Amino acid sequence: MGQFDLSITTFEQLLIDRPGETGVVLALADSHLSHARQEFAAGYLTRFEESLGSCIEISTKLLYSAPGSRRMVWKTIADATLELSKLTLYANPNMVLRVVRAVCDTLAEGTTEPALIPGFISVAELIMKYTRQDGASLDGVDLHWLAIACYHTRVGLTNNDQVAEGSAQFDLSIATHSIISRLKKRQNEEKLSDVASHAMVDALKHSPGNGFYWNALGNIEFLRDPKLAQHAYIRALELDHKVGGRFMCLLTTLKSLSRIPYSGPTWVSFISIMEIQSWPTKHSIEHKFQIQIILKLGLDKPWSQ
Repeated sequence: MGQFDLSITTFEQLLIDRPGETGVVLALADSHLSHARQEFAAGYLTRFEESLGSCIEISTKLLYSAPGSRRMVWKTIADATLELSKLTLYANPNMVLRVVRAVCDTLAEGTTEPALIPGFISVAELIMKYTRQDGASLDGVDLHWLAIACYHTRVGLTNNDQVAEGSAQFDLSIATHSIISRLKKRQNEEKLSDVASHAMVDALKHSPGNGFYWNALGNIEFLRDPKLAQHAYIRALELDHKVGGRFMCLLTTLKSLSRIPYSGPTWVSFISIMEIQSWPTKHSIEHKFQIQIILKLGLDKPWSQ
């Protein structure tokens, strides 16, 4: 187990002597978030819920006392809200409702409402819902939408920072794509996937050398566009061999080959995977045979495809 209890106690003691110290408050909120994740992994859901409530409560207050740190604070709030959405029943629904309302109130005070996916639940609807309902009717999917709204807000605050905007778009993409499996009506799946894909492409525009972003793009497009997914996985492997997309990369390539067995570019992708991974010859096609296939398919310059 980690030392998050000790770090939380230490930061709380520091705040007694130095109340309102922004760096300490940020560290305290992050410690509560990390502690919550640890408790969830261990199966302690009540303590998981309590730690997230403390994290969100501290963070929403910090938005007013330290406006210069809003990008980091919104990241923490969004992450904590997304974690909280994992639960279907809450041990202390009144506490959860209180912190959720605090997030909704903070979003409502913005000059412009974060734009969510057209046709889906809006921030205004969330605020209306949580203003008049009791804690017994809390919905994890609604909290997931609220987390997406928080990620949207963070994106709007990172326009002048290329690295930060890439990270914000990545988080937004992951949150948007992960809600698909939670929705009862799947007819909106394509639209949500489009939003997630566009956000991930925007993230890659800001950080084209990030292998994790390429791997995530492959995951998003795996079922929709195997060819795009395979190229994303290959790029991820080129940038970082430790990125966990090797099997998925091979799978999407073989999937494409099963559909179009005489596709030259797909064979080039297959060869690229083997070269990147340095797989033994006995487990692959002989190099000479590979080149012959490419030439027979009329691909004189496969690297230009």
